[in-house]
Amino acid sequence: MAAAVDLWWIYYVRKVPYTVPLPKNKYVVIVCCDDYPRGFLVNTSVHAWIQIDGQKMAAQVPIPAANHPCLDHDSYVDCCDLYRFEEFQLQDKRSAVSEPVKGAILAAVGGSKTIIRRYRELITGRKPK
Repeated sequence: MAAAVDLWWIYYVRKVPYTVPLPKNKYVVIVCCDDYPRGFLVNTSVHAWIQIDGQKMAAQVPIPAANHPCLDHDSYVDCCDLYRFEEFQLQDKRSAVSEPVKGAILAAVGGSKTIIRRYRELITGRKPK
């Protein structure tokens, strides 16, 4: 991984292509890197369709603004889907992820049914038993 991208940092990414219906600016938490940096999107709220699904709700990690200076208000790291980014997209590094939030993300990923095993292992640093 190039030194320009740091794991467990929040980056501000302009025009994230994974947002629907149109690309928009988002905060992203970079959690692993293989051939590309990969991370989770930060959302200001949890959508109603996620709230009714216990498994998806377990993958929503609260991230308090008080411990993350780049955030204007409390938000959520959506650990349901891991996204690939190019290094040029990750030029605006904002703040480190706090240890409690990192622990909560690791727990969410460890129990994930949506993140493939290879990436669960890269993120958590351990192989499943």
